Amino acid sequence: AIIMAAFELLVYTGICIIAYFYPNAVTVVDSPSYIVTDIIVGFNAASISLGVTMFLHFRMYNEQQRQLEKAREEAVRLSEAKTDFLARMSHEIRTPINFILGTNELILRETESDEISEYAAGIQNSGGTLLGIISDILDMSKIESGNVELPVAEYRTADLIRELADIGSERSQRRGLYFSVQVADDMPSKLSGSYLAVKQVASNFLSNAAKYTDSGSVELRFDCKPDGGKILLKISVSDTGVGITKEHLESLFNPFFRADEYKVEGTGLGLAIAKELTERMGGKLFVESVLGKGSDFTAEIPQAVEDGAPLGDWRTTRTHTDGLPEGGSFIAPGGKILVVDDNAGNLQVVKSLLQRTLLQVDMVESGARCLDAVRESEYHVILLDYMMPDMNGEETLKRLQSDIPGFRTPVIALTADAIAGTKEKLLSAGFAAYLTKPVAWERLEASLLAFLPEELVLKSSAGADSWLTDKIKSELGNELAGFGVSLDTGLRYYSGDMPQYKNIAAIFTENSAKELKKVNAMLASGDWNALTHSVHSLKSSARGLGAMNLYRIAIALEQNCRDGNADYIRAACPLLLLVWERVSEGLTAFIKRMDGFAPSVSSATDGEAPASINALLMYIDNARLKPALLELDRLIAQTDDSEVAAVLEEIREAVRAIEFEKAEELLMAYLEQTERRVDTDE
Repeated sequence: AIIMAAFELLVYTGICIIAYFYPNAVTVVDSPSYIVTDIIVGFNAASISLGVTMFLHFRMYNEQQRQLEKAREEAVRLSEAKTDFLARMSHEIRTPINFILGTNELILRETESDEISEYAAGIQNSGGTLLGIISDILDMSKIESGNVELPVAEYRTADLIRELADIGSERSQRRGLYFSVQVADDMPSKLSGSYLAVKQVASNFLSNAAKYTDSGSVELRFDCKPDGGKILLKISVSDTGVGITKEHLESLFNPFFRADEYKVEGTGLGLAIAKELTERMGGKLFVESVLGKGSDFTAEIPQAVEDGAPLGDWRTTRTHTDGLPEGGSFIAPGGKILVVDDNAGNLQVVKSLLQRTLLQVDMVESGARCLDAVRESEYHVILLDYMMPDMNGEETLKRLQSDIPGFRTPVIALTADAIAGTKEKLLSAGFAAYLTKPVAWERLEASLLAFLPEELVLKSSAGADSWLTDKIKSELGNELAGFGVSLDTGLRYYSGDMPQYKNIAAIFTENSAKELKKVNAMLASGDWNALTHSVHSLKSSARGLGAMNLYRIAIALEQNCRDGNADYIRAACPLLLLVWERVSEGLTAFIKRMDGFAPSVSSATDGEAPASINALLMYIDNARLKPALLELDRLIAQTDDSEVAAVLEEIREAVRAIEFEKAEELLMAYLEQTERRVDTDE
């Protein structure tokens, strides 16, 4: 508009000049003055019209700008509302799923019925499917909003292959399909890239292959080729499934696409997510398919090479980034944790999932009670639900840091919020780590292991009992059965980890003599309240070891103790004590047999203080009365040396008298004497 006005002004000025100097050139009227007057009037009229036009134009432009700004603000508001909705939806749905899957995990662990196990397995599979649908919706939302995170880090190629092989094997076996893995010989051993995104792309391929294949096989292949200074990691998944028609290939990667003839579970988002993630990593997707014969999906993704050495056999190249030995677990009887969640069901699930670790678990249902609990007791780790009424997890953490002098306890957030930015938000708020609901026991144990003091933890690995042949295991099981203990039932609690089962059995037998005396004293005095707590504790221990007869007797006795049924208690207690002693006898024999087959998994080298002594020293240094006494009781029960037992008894008396300095002096003197004895022997 400004350019047009300038142009018109220039034209009118030229006409005026011509009319003034060359009046004969204009023949509209005889007088040049009329010509000039007409031109000026015309110019003014045009200028006024132009001014009005420009005013209306700028007014319309400003109105458009206001509308655009309003639309932008509305879009931002709707985006924030969408994010808030997704966060709330994630929390509200994942919280009950957490309870369902957690409780179902306990059913799978504890049931002896094949029929119930089959039902529970179905629940677990369907729950996993539902969780996958929710995750797909949230992932697609993150991608659309541009909030998807693709962190780059170094990783071992064997880890990626192993995890994808496990996923593919599990999903294929569920459908009765043969599953195989092929890996090129020249695969580098270490790469760098977005590990989780690569894994998710391939996982979606594997999921689709299993869903759309009724019979036959699924194959997972890994290859690579040079790509400048990097490589193109090539991951392919082929199946013998239904295949895809040519007209559907073009729409295959569209969100929510689902051909009418394919009636399977899911959202239709998996391949769309895989495509978006692959392209964001600078890669490409390829698909080949023949209707009725199967499909082949391939992703080529650029990855940096951190170690070009050949991978070798990926099955034997295993690492464990979660801190746990492969297939293993840990126990930490001296460890104490606090679980905070406004949902009582979730509290029970977490406590039950941690039962086999022997951790001391306290539970509270609000942030305020969390503060009270921390003031009264010392904890090694706190598991804190993020979204609670009145005082949420972040507010509770701030209060812990400001109101509790010297508060240094690691706090792990429990959250059902799985949207983008959750990790950064929680870590920046001061949480040491976070776990997304539903919490799997493997991730729960691994997270706790990362923060528990090392001296409290005894790790174990399922691979540590590789020397135990099936024949030996069968012999041990038969021997224990004669004492009322089912080895197979007990091992279910420890993922088949025999050395870990032995550790638990040792703790049980070490404390049995003392506990039997206490129960006899309670029976004599008629203290049914105290007896209730002892029997309750025995019930859990017996079940965890597979002593099911002792477990059932303890259940019935506990209920009658609560009811105050004195006649039943006096009649049933002798039977309880008899079965208890019998179980302890059998477990003691089992431990000796295990020691005869192989060295103790926790034995220390000559001159080296055993882990329990180091734990005891830590407890005494920190004036921890109960854990120190517990550790001393274990050491006294374990030793066959009367001199050592006498020293430990003296230390125990000093601890009981709250004379921790004296106890430390006695313990250090004992250790120095032991070291001198070893040096002399050498």
